Amino acid sequence: MITRSRITLLFVILLVIAGLAPTLHPAVAQQATSLTIGVIGAEDSPTFRGVALVIDKVNADGGVTLPNGQTLPMAVVAAPATTPDEVNQALQTLKAQNVIAIFGPDDDQLAPQALQTLAFAGVPVFTASTNMDAKVGGFVFRTQANDEIRMSALVTVLKTDVQATRIAVYQGGAAFAPQAGAFVLAMAKQQLSPTTTVLQVEGSTADSSASVAMQSQPDTVAAFGTQDQVVALYQAMVNAGFTGRLVTTYADQREFINRLPANKRGNIYGVTGWSFAWTAPSSQAFLTDYVAVYGEVPTSVAAAAFDGATALVLAVRANGSNPGQILTKMLTTPSFFSVQGEFDPSIGTGDLTQNAMVIMTQSNGAPKVIARFKGTQRLSLNPNDDTVQVQPTQGAVPTQETIATLVPTPQPVFVTATPDGVMMTILNDTVNVRGGPGINYQILGRVVKDQQLRVFGRNSDGSWLVINFNGTQAWITADPTLVSVFGDVRSLPAVQAPPTPTLSATATPQPSVLPDIQLVGYQLTPSTLVAGQPFTLTVTVRNGGGTATGGFAIAASFDPGQKYGAGLIDNLNPGEQKILSIGYTGVNPGPGTYTVAIVLDLNKQVNEGDAGEANNLINITYSVQ
Repeated sequence: MITRSRITLLFVILLVIAGLAPTLHPAVAQQATSLTIGVIGAEDSPTFRGVALVIDKVNADGGVTLPNGQTLPMAVVAAPATTPDEVNQALQTLKAQNVIAIFGPDDDQLAPQALQTLAFAGVPVFTASTNMDAKVGGFVFRTQANDEIRMSALVTVLKTDVQATRIAVYQGGAAFAPQAGAFVLAMAKQQLSPTTTVLQVEGSTADSSASVAMQSQPDTVAAFGTQDQVVALYQAMVNAGFTGRLVTTYADQREFINRLPANKRGNIYGVTGWSFAWTAPSSQAFLTDYVAVYGEVPTSVAAAAFDGATALVLAVRANGSNPGQILTKMLTTPSFFSVQGEFDPSIGTGDLTQNAMVIMTQSNGAPKVIARFKGTQRLSLNPNDDTVQVQPTQGAVPTQETIATLVPTPQPVFVTATPDGVMMTILNDTVNVRGGPGINYQILGRVVKDQQLRVFGRNSDGSWLVINFNGTQAWITADPTLVSVFGDVRSLPAVQAPPTPTLSATATPQPSVLPDIQLVGYQLTPSTLVAGQPFTLTVTVRNGGGTATGGFAIAASFDPGQKYGAGLIDNLNPGEQKILSIGYTGVNPGPGTYTVAIVLDLNKQVNEGDAGEANNLINITYSVQ
C-alpha cells in the first residue's frame, strides 16, 4: 500500500509521497476549488515531476492561502505536445481546465515557435529552454540560465582553468545553430576563435567530420548535435588519434556517457543550470526527495521546474492567483536561494536565473562541478555559501543558516516601509519608461501596478526620475497620480538629460508610418454583470497607422475578484478593423459600479511610437448586481 512519508529538508522542507504516481495529480485537478498548474509535456516528464514535488508539499501543508484568507489546494495537469500544432491543442486543453500558469515546453527546438503562441495564453508561462531564440518577457519566464550565460561560463573555464587554445567547433545541423553560435560568440568575447568550424551536412559522415576537425590539431572539440552525432564524432576522432577534451551539453547525462568507450568517459566538459553532483544542502535535499518519489536522478530541467513552481507559489500566496497579480509579484519578488542557486524573479527580462555550473567528468564518467557562475560573475564552490532558502509553505520566509566558520552571505534586499534611499511604487495599471525626461523621448518599456523600483537620480526640478530598467539608465515620470515616491527626492543627484530627440525639418505633417492600434468600440454582454454568471467583453479595434501591426494581445480584469481575460488579434493591416470577444466565467459578489482598463497590446509587441502608445489604455465603467 502506498503511504506518505515526511522528509524534513534543510531550508527547503518538502512532504512527498513515497512512490507517488504522477497520474494522481490530474484527478485532483478536477476539483473546482483548486488552483491548477498546466504542463505542456508528459506526466513522467522532468518538468511535470519538478512541479509536482512543490504541489505535493503545498497540499500536505493544507493548501495555499490567498491574500483574501481563502485556502485552496493546488493541482498539476499534463497536456503532451511535440509539435507546434500539438502545442496549440495542448494550450486549449489546459485553458479549458482554468490553469493559473503553464510550464513548458522545454525542448530547445520546439520552444522558440511554441512561445510565440504561448505568449498570448493569458497566464504566466515558464520554460526551461536555454535557446536564445526562445523569447521571454511579458508573461513568459525562463527558469534556467540562457545559452549566452551558459556558454560564457563554459568558455571562461576552458580558457582560464585548462588553458585550451585550439578549439574546434562541430555543429550537427541547423537545429543546433543557436547553441554553436552562442559558444562561438562567447569565444569571441574572450579573444578566442575556433581553429575550425565543422558543419555536418546531409550525406556527410562522422569520419569525414572528424577528419576535417583533426586537420586543425585541436586540443578541444566542442560538439553541438544530437547524442548520436556527438557519440559518432567523438569515437571517430578518438580512432584518428584525438587525445584532447570533449565539450558537450550531454556531459551530465549518464545515458550519453555510457555510450562512450569505458576508458574515454573522463575529461568531458559541459555546462548546466544544475547538476546532481552539486552538494549544497537544498540541492541534495531536492535530489534525495526526487529519487525517493520517482526512483531516478533528476535532470536540470526538473530542478528548473521545481524552482519556477516555488516562485509561482510564493507569488500566488503574496498577491493572488489572477494572472495579472502573479505577473506583478513575479516582477518584484526578492531573490532567494533554491535548488539551482540564487533564483531572482526580479531580474526583469523574463529570465529568472543567471546560474550556470560547469562540470567535468571523472574517469568513471561521473560529473563534478568545477565552476559556478551568476552571469559573468564567478561564484564560490563552497556548497554552504548558498544559505538563504525559502520553502513553498504558509508563512515561509528566507532564513539565514548559521555557520560559525563562514562569513555570512549577504541577505537579499527586501523593500520595507522604511527603505534605504528613495523608492517608487507604481499606482497606475502601467506607466511608460522612457529614454529621457519627457514624453518626446522613446518608450523603452512599461512597469506595472504595485511594482517597486529604486530611484537613482532626477532631473533639475524632480518631475522625472532615473531608474535602472533592464540594466539601462531610464526615466519615469514623478506624476503623483501615476507613482508614489518614498524618500527625499531632493537628496538624489541631478542627472543630465540625453539630447532631446530632433523633429523632422519638413513643415507638413506626414501620415504615420508606424501602426496605431485604436479602440473603435466595446460591448459587455450582458450590459449589467451578474455575480457568478458568465459574460463576454467584445471589442472592435482598428489600425489607424501606416503599417501592419502583427500579432498582439488585448486584456482586461474585472472586479470584484480581478477576473482576468485576454485574447489575440493575429494582425491588422493599415485601416483594417477586427472584432475580438473575450469570455469570462463571472465576477465575485459585490453589487456596485466599477471601472476597468482595457489594455491594447498587452505585451508591448507593436512599436506604435509615442502617439500610438498613448491610446492603449482605455477605462470603461460597468455595473454589477
